[in-house]
Amino acid sequence: MIGHTVCAGRDTPRAEVQRERILCAAQKCFIEHGYHAASMANIAEAAQMSAGLMYRYFENKSAIVRAIVERRLRRSRRHAMLGG
Repeated sequence: MIGHTVCAGRDTPRAEVQRERILCAAQKCFIEHGYHAASMANIAEAAQMSAGLMYRYFENKSAIVRAIVERRLRRSRRHAMLGG
């Protein structure tokens, strides 16, 4: 899957929680500052983790954006399948 973790053990429950934390923080930063002004450091601060730790889960901002889009598509598909 595009945008998945770049470290071993990427599908562990803890990894998924960390990824979700990063995605939520990134979305908030993109809304508040715009894509170009939001840095990995800003996202890390919003996620309350080090930037170095974020790079264990996402290679760069583009990978984060892809993961946000994929997450939204999965939710939309799931909603459509449930008759939403």
